[in-house]
Amino acid sequence: MSYDGIETGKPYYLTCGDQGVAGEIESRWEWIKLTGQYGDHGDPVVFHQQGDGYVIEQTKRHWDNYMFWQAAGGICLNQVNESSQWFVQPATNGKIVLSVKHFGDDLQVHRQSSLSGTQWLKAYQHEQDHGRYGHGVSETPILEFTLVPA
Repeated sequence: MSYDGIETGKPYYLTCGDQGVAGEIESRWEWIKLTGQYGDHGDPVVFHQQGDGYVIEQTKRHWDNYMFWQAAGGICLNQVNESSQWFVQPATNGKIVLSVKHFGDDLQVHRQSSLSGTQWLKAYQHEQDHGRYGHGVSETPILEFTLVPA
């Protein structure tokens, strides 16, 4: 189900706490992470209507045709025909929760810290999903985001 508070085609900063989202190249793919810098809103995203949900476009990226969020354990950038359909639900205090259907399962966005301290965004069914959709275990509850007009 789509969320009425989003204006499609308009750029937003997607913030979690005091950090935004940005892409970083790792293993020949561009993966989405939290910025790691408090006060850094990251790179804007644009929501495009797709059925009952959205495809999410990352406005700053390293490759021209790879700009849409895809749930692949982690969240990477891919071409629009490989992108995931994201659903937005209202959370507490005007925040939102992002979810995606992946092989029939409803997954929510969590964060997973690497040994280097990078906080990658991951799509898991719940906090204790042991590697079914990627390696490791989500160490945080479902992330709640704030949409800030860019």
